[in-house]
Amino acid sequence: MSVLPYNRIPEVPQIVIRGEAWGFSGRLTTRTGSTSWPGHSLQLEVWYTIINNSGATATYTYRCSIGGITVDAADSTTHAASSTNRAVHYTVCRFSISSTTLTRIALQNERSAPGASNTGLTGAQAGRYAWQASASNLTGTQTVAMGIRSSSTTVTQTATVESWRLTVLPSNP
Repeated sequence: MSVLPYNRIPEVPQIVIRGEAWGFSGRLTTRTGSTSWPGHSLQLEVWYTIINNSGATATYTYRCSIGGITVDAADSTTHAASSTNRAVHYTVCRFSISSTTLTRIALQNERSAPGASNTGLTGAQAGRYAWQASASNLTGTQTVAMGIRSSSTTVTQTATVESWRLTVLPSNP
């Protein structure tokens, strides 16, 4: 197993989340590299917080992608508006590159209810999960990304990446 160390993402420490088409403004983590490892898996883990200072509740949709293959998971639990409270998020994207004709993506998102700093936060959801399969050939250089989109178009919602980790897992069984 090859583990890349925990890292901050200095070029994108905070993003504004809007209810618009997926784009860089909604992409928390993007890394490009070779995926010519049929029989291996990649795992991208992202820890981040969201503050929704829009004045209204919002719901979010999470996305994992590799190359042109994407999977989305909608979170129907609303995120309350607050000028100070943040929700803690943990999103995992698993990319199983079984062969040049089979790739599966699994997305898992866990988050807390928004809360004040230095207080115990409750889980806002049991977790959101989704998966996707594709026959696309991912040999060569591909982009691995995790993104988020809001139901609200206001610009006062901010996601702050606390840390992330990209792991290359050994051959699939």
